[in-house]
Amino acid sequence: MKTQEELRKFVKKKLKNGYPEGELINELLNEGYTKDGIQKAIYEPKADDESAKQSGHQTKYPIWFVLTSAAGVTGLLFISAGLFRNKLLWYILPGIGLAGLLIRFILPFNEDQNKK
Repeated sequence: MKTQEELRKFVKKKLKNGYPEGELINELLNEGYTKDGIQKAIYEPKADDESAKQSGHQTKYPIWFVLTSAAGVTGLLFISAGLFRNKLLWYILPGIGLAGLLIRFILPFNEDQNKK
């Protein structure tokens, strides 16, 4: 019999290759594994597994970036529809969106340089 870690790797490999889950469970039960051990191997990822790290919700984009992007898109939509009576607004909203994009994509490069 395999250890729980070996069983987890075996099950993950089989399922990734398209082996049916029901058949895999029956096969492992016939080999003498407990139903609880099989369920843990299938459904509970290892603590340092990449999929476990991604299960928590993390915000990739800060709220200011989302808002400036929305302002830019709104400005472009209004410009294309010709809804602005004030021509100055034609430049303000898309300008805010462009500034947000530039800041968002320039800041990560500065953070990477500070880490070195």
